[in-house]
Amino acid sequence: MNPLPPLRRIAVWLSLALIAIAAIAPARAAINVDGILDEPEWAEAKVFRDFVVTEPLTRAQPKYQTELRVLARPEALYVAMRVEHPRAERTHGRGPRDSPNMPADPAILLIDFEGQGNTAYEFTVSLSGTMRDGIVLKQTQISLDWDAAWIARVHEDDAGWAVEWSIPWSVAPEGLVHGDQRTIGVYAARYIKKESVRYAYPAIELLGSNFVHEFQKIEIPRYRAASLDWFPYASVGRDNLSHSGQLREGIDVVWRPNGQNQLSAALRPDFGQVESDNLVVNFSAIATFFDEKRPFFTEGQQLFDLRTTDNGRLVNTRRIGAAPDTGSAGGTDVLLAGKYSGTAGANEYGVFAALEDNSDDARGRRYGVGRYHFKLQNSSIGWLGSYVQRPTLARDAIVQSLDYDWVVRPGIALSSQLIESDIRQSPNAANENTRLDQRGHGAWLTLSYQPGGRWQHTLSVTHFDRHLDFNDMGYQQRADINELNIDSLFFTRQYSKRSWADSGDWHLNVNLSRNTSGEAQQGAAELGHFWTWRNGDSTYAWYFHETTGLDDLISRGNGSVRIPQRHNWGVNYQTAQSGRVRWQAVLRLHEQGISGYTRDIELAPTWFLTESLSAGIDMTFVHSDEWLLWLSANRFGRYRRNEVDSYLNINWFPRPRHELRFKMQWVGLGARVKGSYQLNAQHQLVALPGVSPDGGKDFTFSHLGLQLRYRYELQPLSDLYIVYSRGGDGSLADQSEGLWRQLDRAWSTRTADQLFVKLRYRFN
Repeated sequence: MNPLPPLRRIAVWLSLALIAIAAIAPARAAINVDGILDEPEWAEAKVFRDFVVTEPLTRAQPKYQTELRVLARPEALYVAMRVEHPRAERTHGRGPRDSPNMPADPAILLIDFEGQGNTAYEFTVSLSGTMRDGIVLKQTQISLDWDAAWIARVHEDDAGWAVEWSIPWSVAPEGLVHGDQRTIGVYAARYIKKESVRYAYPAIELLGSNFVHEFQKIEIPRYRAASLDWFPYASVGRDNLSHSGQLREGIDVVWRPNGQNQLSAALRPDFGQVESDNLVVNFSAIATFFDEKRPFFTEGQQLFDLRTTDNGRLVNTRRIGAAPDTGSAGGTDVLLAGKYSGTAGANEYGVFAALEDNSDDARGRRYGVGRYHFKLQNSSIGWLGSYVQRPTLARDAIVQSLDYDWVVRPGIALSSQLIESDIRQSPNAANENTRLDQRGHGAWLTLSYQPGGRWQHTLSVTHFDRHLDFNDMGYQQRADINELNIDSLFFTRQYSKRSWADSGDWHLNVNLSRNTSGEAQQGAAELGHFWTWRNGDSTYAWYFHETTGLDDLISRGNGSVRIPQRHNWGVNYQTAQSGRVRWQAVLRLHEQGISGYTRDIELAPTWFLTESLSAGIDMTFVHSDEWLLWLSANRFGRYRRNEVDSYLNINWFPRPRHELRFKMQWVGLGARVKGSYQLNAQHQLVALPGVSPDGGKDFTFSHLGLQLRYRYELQPLSDLYIVYSRGGDGSLADQSEGLWRQLDRAWSTRTADQLFVKLRYRFN
């Protein structure tokens, strides 16, 4: 780290930035976005009132009326939703931006700006003013990584409440154009949390197989969608452990010359230190996936967000700026990054590239992605190619894929993909003198049947050969697999009035897989039932059965392990997400290892002290008598495990645009060795007598993370952050401690202690 610059330099920089901000007065539009629909222009809007109940999917007439208005103006797309709702039935509560589950009644708006039924953009606002934006890809895939500059306001009165949106034309690419007219698709809904009921227009099921394709099409005037946004940022950090600091500056530029093209570039992209990842305990052979948080890599990235089965991604931007290929550094500086996307009729195309700086021990990596997508009304076909150069490892990785989507008919959709990877690696000391010259292939196909009746089915088939590898740029759980997955739901849309339940469904999932050597892995079948009760509470109870089979990953390439059949049970109860106290409880009983049961209980209460102040706790307690861990080569250990995963989250919104968040997470795990196994040639684990020296040791895993964050929103996508973070590690390699001693050790053994200030502003 560089020495901390003089405070005077920092103060001058921040002062100049704030003066520039104050000097820019926003242009006034004809409509004042305040939630009060009193402007005469609203009389020209398209009006929709045919909302029906879609959760449960009865399509019945709702208890309360809802009205949607859509108005296209040169400066923006304006949307308003006016809902009828008695005060006593409303649910309030502020939450952080992009909350997956909003604490208050939400008004949900999704727009298909291209009008082709492929991609939708979400602009949801809650009764308490919390905002969430995201993207729906391929009808059913949701990404909340996307952020855009838009505004919305809420207004309440005795009869109900209303939301007004102002969405600039430049937030998304332009699609179907007919001279001076264009076509967009619209979906709007409201969710009443006290009753766990959704009203929507049009009358379609959320995230059905043809979800975006069935949006209400609207013809509106075509307006100019040009913009030039500059996002300079500066951050200063103080490391209290090393008594050093760093000043970091950079800039992102986004230019949209029209509705068909967008060019973005970044010099020293923002690292996004204001939002920490959750602590994760993962002793498995499959890496954990983390969402992207850095602004440059979340904005306008939807074209390159191509996914596979099992949550795989061909482009995982968290690879960029990750730990270097050798050395102990925690991350790598990104020098430059840029991306371009464009549309021309049914054609969509783009390129993306990033260049890392060299670290003390490794040379920076180079990343490049190209994407082409041809979209029609009922189908689309695309190509994606990526290239990663890792000079320290003397490794080049090329991945290409073809993807195809087809809306066969209402309620039936097909998605498929072909993937090829080509890895070239020369041996050197950094890659343990390993030469690679391999080409891998993969394919998957998913057929969905969701007509909106009582039955819903999804069939997925996956084939990845043993050499397929797209982890240099993407996220891949595993290769070497042939898999069949069947998922079925049988709905009871409405129980009789005498029943305690309001609606529910039966869920059946069957998974069968083999690796390409023909080894049968554990098959799995889950049968569960979900109830929504008349008071808004819900319950899900399930039984999950695993057949005997071979686990070919657990030994990290040292042979497959035969696992016996296992039985698993669980129940999840959640109260209606309204009122001052809301909670969830989960009980699980599942077999683990070669024998024995694991018992865990999760309790997650949330208290809303006021509309703007809430505190939530999520505690999971785990006890296992037979925990199986790989040690090395063909040796495994048997452990007795006690684990606590705890999470405290406090949110306070003292005034509009001000946010203060405190979150603390602690994961404590104590493991006592009970014995050891050795894997034989018949894939069986043979118990070794006693506890051999290489049969494992007692150990403690104890990690603590704490963050106190203040955020002030100057305007959309422009924020001032002040963040204090602290981390602790109380782990012991040769001793199992009690949970309270683990927590004390993690608190007193600091691994991180930082104060961080960042200012990022959007000049438009």
